[in-house]
Amino acid sequence: MKTAKMLHKLHDLLDPDKRKDKAKRKHLRKLLRELRDRQHKLQSKREQTGDKEKRRKLKQEIDVIREQRRKGVHLCRKTAWK
Repeated sequence: MKTAKMLHKLHDLLDPDKRKDKAKRKHLRKLLRELRDRQHKLQSKREQTGDKEKRRKLKQEIDVIREQRRKGVHLCRKTAWK
């Protein structure tokens, strides 16, 4: 490994802002994974449900989760480019 690359890695390790961003991204990715799983479960539940009212409520919840995921992905990408 060249000296410049080693110095760059050392700087990344010692920089507290980058450590915080990395921890934040890691936590955010975990939350996004959980939201994705929940969304898939709700979608399969919605497909199996015959009642229109329950389907409408599930659709609303799925839409909220989809929007949360979209915002989370945007935030994750934004912190990755800092």
